[in-house]
Amino acid sequence: MSRGGAIAIFARTPGLGPVKTRLAADIGAQQARAFHRLAIAATAETVRRFVTAHPAWTARFAVAEAEGVGDAFWRPFPARHTGGGDLATRLWRVSEALLAVHGRAILIGADSPQIIPADLEAAAAALERHAWVLGPAADGGFWCCGLARPLPRAVWRAAPFDRHADGSSARVAAALIDAARAAGFPPPARLRRLHDVDTADDLDRLAGEWPDPAAESPQQARLKAWIAALRARSAPARRHGLRDGVKAAPAVGPGPCALFRAPPSV
Repeated sequence: MSRGGAIAIFARTPGLGPVKTRLAADIGAQQARAFHRLAIAATAETVRRFVTAHPAWTARFAVAEAEGVGDAFWRPFPARHTGGGDLATRLWRVSEALLAVHGRAILIGADSPQIIPADLEAAAAALERHAWVLGPAADGGFWCCGLARPLPRAVWRAAPFDRHADGSSARVAAALIDAARAAGFPPPARLRRLHDVDTADDLDRLAGEWPDPAAESPQQARLKAWIAALRARSAPARRHGLRDGVKAAPAVGPGPCALFRAPPSV
């Protein structure tokens, strides 16, 4: 990789509001918060390994809440507020800022914590040859969007983010590609298809995509063990048709991300 760029990890600050609400409907809010913390820690470690190996690249957390930017949770990267508005607006705003400073941008969340540095290397390599790259998610969305040139705001807004009730969110990636094509963009390069975690069933689907033990990070190993404990302890409840209030693995406090502190920056 001859050129660098910046990676933004989009996330909500634990403790400042509900997180993973669809997952919480299945396993309870406490356990959803625990998953949220562990998934961010695992994703951040994968990104840290990538930028360590490729120092021309840098990384930032893109934090949903202005008051969360200075939270001690956000290490080892600087945190920057995404600004207000819907998800499409926030993706557009952050990508514009990163492209203006760094020339290339990779946008990810923490809902696919099974990613490994090779996934980010594939995205960065694709941007050497393509205007943009997309990592499709199994639910019709995407787990990664990389850009070598900015997508217009109207393109982002054409994608039906967060419209789960009517099923429109299953067309997020397709709608984004269609709108980009209408705006004169070529089709994106494609990364491997992955699951992201929105519901309890998605936790089971991660197993087939999880890194080998030799390749997984300690943070991924911890998340894998937490998921296994959750599934084992919730098995009796599932057999009786129960969904909420499952007593599973202990919730995670500040410990997993106690090393995540950095000043705000673009």
